[in-house]
Amino acid sequence: WFMCTDGLGPGSGVLSVGIGGDISFDLALVRRFGASVRCFDPTISEDDFERLLGNASATAEERARVRFYPFGLAARNSVMPFYRSTNPIVHSLVSEPGLRGYAPAAYLRAPTLRLPQLLSVAGLERVDVLKADIEGAEWSVFNRSDVEMRRWLATSRVSQLMLEFHDRFGGGGAQRRVVSFLASCGFTKRHEKRREDTLFV
Repeated sequence: WFMCTDGLGPGSGVLSVGIGGDISFDLALVRRFGASVRCFDPTISEDDFERLLGNASATAEERARVRFYPFGLAARNSVMPFYRSTNPIVHSLVSEPGLRGYAPAAYLRAPTLRLPQLLSVAGLERVDVLKADIEGAEWSVFNRSDVEMRRWLATSRVSQLMLEFHDRFGGGGAQRRVVSFLASCGFTKRHEKRREDTLFV
């Protein structure tokens, strides 16, 4: 992930949504800046996360700054089905049914929360950075019709928003709509990698 590091420090709060099997970004923020990171992913368990910390040789102090919650970010509070790729080397699950290359039957069902409820669970006094890699759900989460989301983005202290776009799933202009929505909340696109990993400030 490409981001601005100015102003990041021990008082910084980070929401990292969509972990999968990689916590290198999250631990880098803890190790380099002493940030408090809250990791969310409904498709892995607490034990999975503990294994990731162990594999990364996380110290007790680092573990105290990073916490895991088994919830996903979505446009509604719900228990949603998640679908597995038919390609065995693709491990990410998606919540959108009927995508090409994904099994039609749900692989698992897991809880999702809207952003306000996710923030309540995280328990951070401030959120400086929001990273979301939510496998296509960004289209419905960052929607201009969501007044509550618009209000939070426009008035929060979030200075950086990092999204991975999944237009390869057939969003049909969804990325443009998300970019337009974020612009209306005061965010400007500052960096883009392969039209997917995108930084807004």
